[in-house]
Amino acid sequence: MSVFTFTNRNNMTAELDHVKIEGYEFWEALREQCISRFALMPEEERSLALMKKVMYKGNIDRSLLEMENQNTHVGMSRVAWRQIVERQVPRDTLCQLSTEEYATDSD
Repeated sequence: MSVFTFTNRNNMTAELDHVKIEGYEFWEALREQCISRFALMPEEERSLALMKKVMYKGNIDRSLLEMENQNTHVGMSRVAWRQIVERQVPRDTLCQLSTEEYATDSD
């Protein structure tokens, strides 16, 4: 968000060799850009809620597949994705996994 704010401000004021873009000084233009870039759409919000409801029931492949299907709308990755997956796995299983190191998140 800070990069977006910095760039937008420089386009409003033509600072730091940025080209001034007409309309950037108006609230409505900034509001539209923020909504289009950062707002969750209703489908994404539903998918996120469904991801959080997935529970591990003895088949990790099925649980991950359900979460990945919802994640196509959400676009979660890296640390956030790892944390939501870890919340669905039983504690004793996590303890077993924590003794090994994996090269990538998909492992």
